[in-house]
Amino acid sequence: MSLLIKGGGGITKLSELIIDADKNWQVKGITNLKEVATAMAKGDFAVRNNTILARFAPGPVGQVLISGGPGNLPAWAPAPGPLTEWFPAWIYLEHAEAIVEAAQSHNENAPITSSHAQACQDAPADMIKRLTPAIALTDAEAIVAADQSHNENSPVASECALEFAVGGAKLDDGGVFTDYTVEINEATPNDVQLLPVMTNGGLVVDDAFYFGLDKKWGQLWLNIGVGGVGNYALAHEYWDGDSWELLTNVIDNTSEFTISGKHNAKWTVPGDWALKVVDGDNLYWIRARVTAVLTYTTQPLGTQAWCEVIV
Repeated sequence: MSLLIKGGGGITKLSELIIDADKNWQVKGITNLKEVATAMAKGDFAVRNNTILARFAPGPVGQVLISGGPGNLPAWAPAPGPLTEWFPAWIYLEHAEAIVEAAQSHNENAPITSSHAQACQDAPADMIKRLTPAIALTDAEAIVAADQSHNENSPVASECALEFAVGGAKLDDGGVFTDYTVEINEATPNDVQLLPVMTNGGLVVDDAFYFGLDKKWGQLWLNIGVGGVGNYALAHEYWDGDSWELLTNVIDNTSEFTISGKHNAKWTVPGDWALKVVDGDNLYWIRARVTAVLTYTTQPLGTQAWCEVIV
């Protein structure tokens, strides 16, 4: 290195040293030192090229210096960025649990929030206070005998019957009616005249006995105390709204009031059966009407009867 000394004489301070950076020093000194030292801008740095130090300027904002390897200059390049692609993946976590016994337990009697009864004074303590003195009630009873009872062995069938008291019972003796409704519903023996008495003309055609109920019905049970004796005929009829018509499928197990004891008579319930007023009572009536008389020696007398609705 050559030093240029101004003003003559020797120098004693480095600050007094003046270097000619623009001079080509050949192989003996720094070549183009002005470019390296004074021409560099802020952010530049020196990098040796093939022969000399050279100015290396900064790259674009955000880029980084990438080595080119031995014998090669570095270069500016984009910095490696964050991940730009996402790949779904399942993350499995193990579930661990443990059964841990409680360190301690205790029971608490919660207060009753609703009203409750509490015993007082008398023992045992879990009972309500007793009345003193005790209240005694007189026990009264009586054994009453039934007026009459009966059992029936009914055939097993798909139908059943509801039993009712007779709604109306009338004897028609030559157009004069006698009401036996009360008598036929109680058990006094032989107090119902089923056909007229032997005197006063006896039995004639169109005399009849009427049985009625406030609903359509299909069977009569009749307890006869005295069976009638004679050679006569009865027709079993109903009112259709205009006239009296014969019932169909009649089964008369009383044999026209001639057999004593309790027997039934049944028929097919008419579809056109209508209510009719007979001697002041508006009911569904059937009547046993005399159609012929040859002999008549004993008047039939009834004790009690029941109407049944077939359902």
